[in-house]
Amino acid sequence: MIERTKPLKDEINKLNNFYLLTKLSTKNNNNSLFINQTGGLNKYLVLEKIERRNERRSEKRRLRASNIFTKIFFILQLFFVLFINSEAQQNKIQVQGIAEPTTLLQQQTTSPQNPGIISRVSRSGLNLLADYLRLRVLRFTRSNALQYNFSVPLPSHNVEISINSLDIVNFDTNAFQSRLGVSSTKELVWIGSEFRAAINTQIQLKMLIERRELFATQQVPLRLEKVRIELVLGPGVNADGHLRTDILQCRIVSGELLFENLFRDAANLSSYVPLVHQVTLTKLSEMICPVFVAELGPVVANRLLNSPLSTALFDHYFLNFGLTSNYFLQI
Repeated sequence: MIERTKPLKDEINKLNNFYLLTKLSTKNNNNSLFINQTGGLNKYLVLEKIERRNERRSEKRRLRASNIFTKIFFILQLFFVLFINSEAQQNKIQVQGIAEPTTLLQQQTTSPQNPGIISRVSRSGLNLLADYLRLRVLRFTRSNALQYNFSVPLPSHNVEISINSLDIVNFDTNAFQSRLGVSSTKELVWIGSEFRAAINTQIQLKMLIERRELFATQQVPLRLEKVRIELVLGPGVNADGHLRTDILQCRIVSGELLFENLFRDAANLSSYVPLVHQVTLTKLSEMICPVFVAELGPVVANRLLNSPLSTALFDHYFLNFGLTSNYFLQI
């Protein structure tokens, strides 16, 4: 009786194994192949149990690592906020030597609203911007962008002098120099020196009485020599709250001018030559500055202290500079 029961039990186990194997095979061919290779369903179930246990352990490790990373990130954020507050309270400037000055952007007020954000521009960065501005000057001088047209009455001499530019004959590209420096009043200044050009200019003389009749006109080259242009730069804020750089002032520091062969063939007009030179010299800033501001302003705004230097805290909060006090450049 015992001998018959054992074969019957083996047959039942075989049938159960066959049934389960068939069910698993319909779901995944890899399971049936694994069972055939390992030699039985029971061993497969044991291995699957071990595999699930390992997966649960791996998941716990991942959760533990994620919690550690979150804590570290929170600590770094807290440290960054404390660092910003300490910078705002100190409100001090350090210059790293004369050969490598550092331009700092700071808020002018010392109120608690100071965000403590400082933007540094190195000497090499200023030199790069100066090179961009030099290329821009060379470009607009080739396109005859230097235009001027004005009239000045001189009642004491009963004459009105009109001066109108025609085209640029020559511009000395080799002599022209461009650099960014600091003035004695601690201003960031672009300096364009050794500006030398010859511009065809039309000179007209009109009488102030007798219906302003034209009595003399001539086209001669106006030679500009050793002209030094300075543009004072300062920070501003766009409507969207981003920083920008503005040209606060344009000034002609020095320069020489000469009208070649002006009224040389008319002896009766020789007395007007000094008047023409004097009028042109007093109007030199109005002749040159508008084109330099219009041409170089966009280059400065796009290259120095523009939107990339606006601050995004923790990649979530945007610092709107339009809601804070005025800013200034300090060396």
